[in-house]
Amino acid sequence: MYVMRGVSFLLVAVMACVGLFAQEPTAGAVLLFEQTEWDFGTINEEDGKVSHTFHYRNTSDDFVTIERVYSSCGCTTGEYSRRPLKAGGEGEFTVVFDPTERGGRIAKSITIVYNNGEGRTTLYIKGRVKARPRSVEDSYPYELGGGVRSDSSFKPFGKVAVGKTKSMTIALANTSEQSVVLDVEWEKSSGVLEINLPVDLAAGEKALLTLTYAPTAESPELIIDEFRFVIDGKPSEELFRTSAVRVEN
Repeated sequence: MYVMRGVSFLLVAVMACVGLFAQEPTAGAVLLFEQTEWDFGTINEEDGKVSHTFHYRNTSDDFVTIERVYSSCGCTTGEYSRRPLKAGGEGEFTVVFDPTERGGRIAKSITIVYNNGEGRTTLYIKGRVKARPRSVEDSYPYELGGGVRSDSSFKPFGKVAVGKTKSMTIALANTSEQSVVLDVEWEKSSGVLEINLPVDLAAGEKALLTLTYAPTAESPELIIDEFRFVIDGKPSEELFRTSAVRVEN
């Protein structure tokens, strides 16, 4: 009875060790990973980058070198050894994720290529990023002068049909302690862009500027407009650009 129990325990222990690398490799794969997915859980954006290390083994009879790595996002990178891994050797691949401006749920992947492109393994990470509190400067990064800021400086409208209109908005915020008067100064005007601008912006007020394209048959195929905001009579250094592609209705 005691002998049987000892044998059973030994068998379970052996199976557990084998299970670490028990997954079936994909076609052409010789690097066998303990796991291919990792859940970071909740990540605080303000805490910066997080990482997880995946362990693998070379199941082939020859040296293997990781040749290329492809990521689904620039926020996800890989850290690994470029040296050839001997047969039966074990290695580590660390996936690093940068949560900056990635608030909400995330699901990213990174693909490892080796054996002259014949072998590849894809690793997956997921989690939820708790966004840091955003300041006015974060939401309105462009300084126009006089305490007025905007959320963008370029608006690509894409295709706009002749006889139709298409509108987009620019968000403005007055961070100063006094009201300001707004206007625009054209650098380049197509004649088919209308700007609906709030004339006055009170201290601390936020507003939307509406841009509307209404191309005509005479408009160029590629429409480009450039203008500057004028705050209390002073033009901003920031140059705003819009573009549209005229198409037939």
